[in-house]
Amino acid sequence: MGESSCVGCGECVQACPTDALIETSLLDKKNNQKIFPEKKIKSLCPFCGVGCQTLVSVMDNKIVAVDGQNGPANENRLCVKGRFGFDYINSPQRLTNPLIRISKKTKSWDISIDHKDIYKYFRKASWEEALDHASNRFTKILKNNKKNSLAGFGSAKGSNEEAYIFQKLIRT
Repeated sequence: MGESSCVGCGECVQACPTDALIETSLLDKKNNQKIFPEKKIKSLCPFCGVGCQTLVSVMDNKIVAVDGQNGPANENRLCVKGRFGFDYINSPQRLTNPLIRISKKTKSWDISIDHKDIYKYFRKASWEEALDHASNRFTKILKNNKKNSLAGFGSAKGSNEEAYIFQKLIRT
């Protein structure tokens, strides 16, 4: 495998007509049988601007597999991110509430925060409080520094629409 040209995109799994190759997320570990999802939902891949169409398999309200759908951009195919890049959605480490840094906890480039200890450094906040806090901090940075003193880091985990809104926020 290491010497092949395989990039692990999973096209072979989707194309296999006999289920000799199946995704581990569709395998019941107890009896080694294939699990059949409760529903399949047509969607678009969120990872880039190509616009690949997908068929998302859902079991117990969790994504268990993603296949390519026939669309003008992808013709049933997906890259490795589009097919396997959904594990972060149900991660126990995923943040679901806004957090604000506790003011007495200093920022440091070499600090390593374990997700289990996150509340030693941050506190939960409402969305309104977090947005007001961020807005006030942005305004303070821009008033006290040069025009290009504010920058932002985006993520491949957001949708194209979220990336557009984020870049517009930072620019304006």
